[in-house]
Amino acid sequence: MGPSTLPSSPDAFAALLHDLRLVRRNRKYAVRTSNRARQALSATVRSAIFAKTGGRCHVCGGLIEGAWHADHVFPYSSGGGHAEDNYLPARALCNNY
Repeated sequence: MGPSTLPSSPDAFAALLHDLRLVRRNRKYAVRTSNRARQALSATVRSAIFAKTGGRCHVCGGLIEGAWHADHVFPYSSGGGHAEDNYLPARALCNNY
């Protein structure tokens, strides 16, 4: 079955969704148990991340003044890395929402 082909019956579609959920659950479990240590970002990397959006929150678009979070584009919990290109600046409120 190709990526654009949907199953023809509701039961087959339910089975496909079940299989996809299992794959995602197993991937997340593997990431959680891999003991990857989170790394602190250097001031230089934080400056580069902040400059990507011109000092604006990538969630709401508002100007960031004061403290901000480096938000993962591809979530860490799903296997996203700690590379500079996987971060965007976000206000703490927006990132935690």
